[in-house]
Amino acid sequence: MAAPGTNIVLVAGAVTFTGEWYWSQKMDWKVPLATILLAAGFEGLSSLDRNGTTILALIIFAGAASTKFSGHSAFDMVTALVSGGKTKKNPTPAKAS
Repeated sequence: MAAPGTNIVLVAGAVTFTGEWYWSQKMDWKVPLATILLAAGFEGLSSLDRNGTTILALIIFAGAASTKFSGHSAFDMVTALVSGGKTKKNPTPAKAS
């Protein structure tokens, strides 16, 4: 079974890949490759310090969830869903009156 830090890194990579794909309409295949390599590194480091890698993985996840693509992040999407609002793919600028 994989260490918690490894699983968190994999989820962070999935959030990054999905967010960029959804909001920017482009697939960056470097993200899954980098995610797999980073997760393998975390699996190795977890044998030395399991709690340390989990904390570092949580920091990586926070960065992945707050990264904005076309003005939107995963946090923005979740906040809009919880508050009942809608998220737009292409926000329109406010009109001056």
